[in-house]
Amino acid sequence: MQILKSPAVSVVVPAWQSEKTIGRCLTSLREQTFSDIEIIVIDDGSTDSTGDVVIQAAEMDSRIKYHYQENQGVSVARNLGIDRASGKYLMFLDSDDHVRRDYVERLVMTMSGDDRCDLAICSYDRRIHGCCVPVERLIRGGKRSGKEYLEETLIDPGHHYFGVVWNKIFRMGIIKSHNIRFREGITLGEDFVFSLDYLAFVKSVYVITDRLVVYCYQQQSSLSRVIEKKPEDCRDEMENRNKIFKFYHKTLEHAGIAQKNRKKIYQYWIMFEIHQMYGLNHEYHWNEDVKRSWKNEIMANLFIKEAHSYFSDKEVMSYYRKYALGQIVRRSIKKAMIIIEILKGRKGQYAEK
Repeated sequence: MQILKSPAVSVVVPAWQSEKTIGRCLTSLREQTFSDIEIIVIDDGSTDSTGDVVIQAAEMDSRIKYHYQENQGVSVARNLGIDRASGKYLMFLDSDDHVRRDYVERLVMTMSGDDRCDLAICSYDRRIHGCCVPVERLIRGGKRSGKEYLEETLIDPGHHYFGVVWNKIFRMGIIKSHNIRFREGITLGEDFVFSLDYLAFVKSVYVITDRLVVYCYQQQSSLSRVIEKKPEDCRDEMENRNKIFKFYHKTLEHAGIAQKNRKKIYQYWIMFEIHQMYGLNHEYHWNEDVKRSWKNEIMANLFIKEAHSYFSDKEVMSYYRKYALGQIVRRSIKKAMIIIEILKGRKGQYAEK
């Protein structure tokens, strides 16, 4: 009896309503310079021709495995992919993204070469509705300890660089040994929480600054995209952020780096407040009573209150200014002017104190 050899790398691709993009995604994986891979596509209840596209590709390439499940969300889909994976290393890719030809090879060699580590990360290009948008370089390349990398996430914990799984490669042995899964009760930031769970068992991390993934944002595509916001969506988002923050803070405390980075940790909530205030003044087309109610809920959030206890009013206002300047740099003048108007209102509130 012939014994089938397990592939070196399992790439899990969750897909939902991806008929227009899944073909390009799979082609980019099939054409990798590192060929010892299996491509596990989990169709999360698509009603378009996503399944047909994948099955057709699988007929041409036996490395592609197709699995269908009733619609249950990206976390359940990825967990099924983990269950089906047999590789030594595990990677993830969204169905509307694609990768450079040496994506797998570069990450695998980092895990198994002289710089052997437990987690490797690459940078990426961002394409929004067909237009390339530059991605800033957040951290230096090279090797560091897991603890050093965890502290680096404080630069911007919500940034895609840290908060996604598709620019990373994981050791399957660590995932299986510690039963690391995507949290199915979290609908926002599930990638980040998965990465934090994994980091608890990581000795070293290697960062590749080259852009090996093309992240494509477009509406009505992958499972992890949010299209529009209603009041209940915002409440769900804040509740999810509360859950993630509690877990993140606990992880930082366990690593012994929470106390000295308290202001860095809580600036996350100042920025959340700014984003929401911007939304109330520009993006959320709700009636004034609903807007007022949501504003009160934001300011009543325990973590936002704690954040304000660590920052002076002057410091909070400086964050509003920096946000506005950031929008100008990004050529979003209209958005910047809205933030400036909000800032004027806040300045008046502080003057009355």
